[in-house]
Amino acid sequence: MTRKKNNNHSYLKVGDQVKIIVGQHKGKIGKIVVIDTKNLLAQIDSIEDKLRYYSKQEQEKLKASGNELGEKKAIPSFLHISNLMYWDSKLGKATRLGFKIVAHKKFRYLKKSGNVL
Repeated sequence: MTRKKNNNHSYLKVGDQVKIIVGQHKGKIGKIVVIDTKNLLAQIDSIEDKLRYYSKQEQEKLKASGNELGEKKAIPSFLHISNLMYWDSKLGKATRLGFKIVAHKKFRYLKKSGNVL
């Protein structure tokens, strides 16, 4: 029996400044707030939350269960990590990340400038 390789890893971390390269929010720059490592999704602070609208039947269920009645609810929006690139504020460009081993320690570095993070 062979083991399934876990490829759910990312070069990006919480707090990194990223640029969105694909989709509706293309070109926006923001910081990563949360990363879902299982699904490789990231929440970014510069993107607004999605609004979830409730139908009348759903509102009646909420009222019956004792929860607050609301017509709409804000749900945080997540983007896939493959749609993000690290933003180098010194260069003012998006760049890829790599790993370097310096003095037996593993560091992330920027591919365009070569700077170690």
